Amino acid sequence: MNQNEVWSFVHSIDQSHVAEGLKNNDKRVRKLTIQRVGLMRDPSEIPHLIEVLAQEHDAYIEAEIIRALTRMGEPAIPPLIQGLTIGNENLRCASAKGLGGIGCVAAIKNLCAAAAGEESPLVRRAAVQALGSIGILNDEVEATVLTCLKDTDRGVVINAAFASGDLGCSAAVPRLLSLLDEINNYNQKFIIRVLGQIGDTRVTEKLCKLLVKNDDQGTAKVTLETSERGEELVDALGKIADPRAVQPIIQVLIHCINTDYDKQECDTEDGCAPRCSDGFKRARPSDIAANIHRALTQIGEPAIPLLIDTLREWADKEEDNEDCNECYPRRGCSVCNVSVASEISFILSDFGSLGVDAVLKLLTDEKVSVRKMAVDFFTEEDLGEKRVMDALIACMIHDTDEEVKTRASFCLVDGGQKSFEAIVSAVDQLHRPFSDRENEAIRLIGSDALSHLTWCLNQTDKEKRCAVDAFRELIKFSPSQTGMERLSDFSR
Repeated sequence: MNQNEVWSFVHSIDQSHVAEGLKNNDKRVRKLTIQRVGLMRDPSEIPHLIEVLAQEHDAYIEAEIIRALTRMGEPAIPPLIQGLTIGNENLRCASAKGLGGIGCVAAIKNLCAAAAGEESPLVRRAAVQALGSIGILNDEVEATVLTCLKDTDRGVVINAAFASGDLGCSAAVPRLLSLLDEINNYNQKFIIRVLGQIGDTRVTEKLCKLLVKNDDQGTAKVTLETSERGEELVDALGKIADPRAVQPIIQVLIHCINTDYDKQECDTEDGCAPRCSDGFKRARPSDIAANIHRALTQIGEPAIPLLIDTLREWADKEEDNEDCNECYPRRGCSVCNVSVASEISFILSDFGSLGVDAVLKLLTDEKVSVRKMAVDFFTEEDLGEKRVMDALIACMIHDTDEEVKTRASFCLVDGGQKSFEAIVSAVDQLHRPFSDRENEAIRLIGSDALSHLTWCLNQTDKEKRCAVDAFRELIKFSPSQTGMERLSDFSR
């Protein structure tokens, strides 16, 4: 049959011939017939599905039958329980999967018996997996899972591990930890994922050692055999949210940045991207950075002090790094500015007001490099908060380093009218003339306003009026005659 003939045949089957379609030699016909039965949800077809299930050896067709029985719901439970206890191996295995898919609480006792006492490892795998899917943890289920974790069949052990994660079975933690030393790296990642699901802090030390090991001299060394396993480790530690994991995770971040980004170039004409040795652009190489960001924010406030310490430590090391000519220090180029300090800054920004508070304190740090980096942290969005605006203006006016002052003034430009009013007010209170730097900040704010006004002149009348009104407000409501005159002179 071709595909059209298959569809035509299936749609022509009436209720009395469904069994014929289920036993058709063409597996495409069987599959579509099963799907149709599942959509109809006719309980009278359950015996036919069970009969086919006992004889079916195609995994995809078997999955379709289980899916159809799951859609039937409660009417399918008695025959599935019966199939679990007296059917052949194929039916027992499929029945366990079906009961798990339905989430049948009434079948828990039968599934526990199958998982712990079945001769067939395939049935034991399916039964313990079903217990995890049902999601009810009691003494009997816990004992069954622990038994399966010591099974001689590796597939049963892995399925039991997944079930312990789904059930949140903390009693399984000691056995899961020992499994990390017994299985290969491929299966290790599954155990690590499960430990993260359970979220027990007893595993923190072990997972941290898998990330970072100390040699005989006490020097920490990041040990990532595969990036995939590294992602799983970091992800699990984030879910566990134990503050003891912060330092190792930061060490992994530093390792990844120094490993992945030491041969970058920024192509400002075509856009920024890391480059391979042959000169071609390549994608960002380390996906683990996203896991690190998420893990540290999941750990929460306890991570902030160590993040700040790392930022201070790396400020001097990275101060001499040259930025792309066309990129602004922190937010401009996502590639040529990738560094330990910039990544830490991005992570701190994910903490919201807690991160902002921590970086604000760095604006008065004794190290000039730290103050520069702290200024570069703030964006236009941050300038909406008065505490940030006031702190940056204090830097622009009072800092002892000219570069810090300049960076603060450029950062303030993004604040528009609010920055304008705050700068003019602050300088007026000092009863002195405007410095060149302060004048430049005001000029740039006015320039941005005029540029926007010019653009809006070609737009709708409503947009044009809004732009004109905004510019008038900038002049009219300036807090001082000095500031108003400066901006008025520039606008003329």
